[in-house]
Amino acid sequence: MWKKLFILLTLNFCISSCVTDVTNCPYSIDVEDMDEVVSKFTENLYNSKKLERKNPYVASINFSTDKSYECSFERTLFQKKLRSALVKKGQIQITNFKDDSMIMDSRELRMSEEINQKNIAKKGELLPPELNISCSFFQRSKNLLISITITNLSNGILIWSDDQIL
Repeated sequence: MWKKLFILLTLNFCISSCVTDVTNCPYSIDVEDMDEVVSKFTENLYNSKKLERKNPYVASINFSTDKSYECSFERTLFQKKLRSALVKKGQIQITNFKDDSMIMDSRELRMSEEINQKNIAKKGELLPPELNISCSFFQRSKNLLISITITNLSNGILIWSDDQIL
């Protein structure tokens, strides 16, 4: 009996420690809220005319969360929505080489004689980012502050910045 009780208590502890407690979360975020914030960010960015040029910029995106952040929030869904919205206008292309290990793994196939080299990327084709888009989430009392900055990676100059409260 004690063995079963111990197993149940251990299992309960493991499950409860893996679940994020959102009962103290002062706000609720739904897909419509995310769509609205992403729309505001992209509208403000493109209205600023900071990214106007003939060729699209190659950018990377980094996401971070404030340590005081307590609520469960679909950051992954927000990231996908932001990426899609930024790419739609055609002024930004997002490079994924640091997030997608297959991009670098596929280049290792150049060394194999067993692999047909027709579809293998040639050396020097991978484009590094010109811009870094940094997106941070901060919990502020009953609100979530989302801050986005765009920095030119060649000279370190901040090109654009905006904050939205969710």
